Amino acid sequence: MDVRNLVINYHLTELCNYSCEFCFAKYGLEGKFNTELHRNVDSVKLMLEDVFRHFRKSFKSIRLNFAGGEPLLVANLIDIVDAALSIGYEVSIITNGSLIKPSLISNLFQKMSTIGISIDSFNSETNRQIGRSTKNKCDNNIRQFLEEFKKLPCTLKINTVVNRHNWQEDMSASINEINPDKWKIFKVLTIQPNTIGITNEQYQYFIETHREKVETLVFAENNDDMRESYIMIDPLGRFYQNSDNCKGYVYSDRILELGTEKAFEQIVFDKIKFNQRYVAL
Repeated sequence: MDVRNLVINYHLTELCNYSCEFCFAKYGLEGKFNTELHRNVDSVKLMLEDVFRHFRKSFKSIRLNFAGGEPLLVANLIDIVDAALSIGYEVSIITNGSLIKPSLISNLFQKMSTIGISIDSFNSETNRQIGRSTKNKCDNNIRQFLEEFKKLPCTLKINTVVNRHNWQEDMSASINEINPDKWKIFKVLTIQPNTIGITNEQYQYFIETHREKVETLVFAENNDDMRESYIMIDPLGRFYQNSDNCKGYVYSDRILELGTEKAFEQIVFDKIKFNQRYVAL
């Protein structure tokens, strides 16, 4: 199966203002954020240019999705986005929504083809239990800026991770109020030992609860669907992938040191799984 449009997820930073129990964006960089590549925009641009040259030979278009941690904490984010656009990437972002402010609508979000907001619950206590809060305050701003987002020429997407705290929640009314273009529902991925995992039956219960009630396109990804179906770059500028036992990651050498072609050969990417992720329920 031929993939014509490629998505690359660039996890700019491990830093986040939330502490979600299930967070998979952990690279062992706590206390070492000064080593993350985003601090040098010129280096980021060199890496992104090399990545673009390599994949542009095979793919019609390439979307660079900025993620974290929380990407809005990166001081150089707008400069990096502009660099990616100048290279030829389409750009998108996934954010927890807590740091959105009016100036970002015109300076950043209007440049995106897709804006993704992570929302795991509309219940403040559930968010607190998950870790989606700062000083016990759950401050997702999406409703405040919803009308502004709707004016932008982009796709609005909601991401939800189903876990032991929210699998019985009915989010359909709020999802319909937001009315995103897409809703992606993930089963929590246990990368590190935790107690937030759920069974396949609980995950299916959440999906069935919403299948007939939600008016938007719904996409579901179980753990196996996610494995080897993403191209991901970590904050140090390495390709990485889930290990076979989901107990950590397999990393390539740094792209700037080895080059995209050789670095990418060090991880596994399944094109068929990638395409299947874009089939709605």
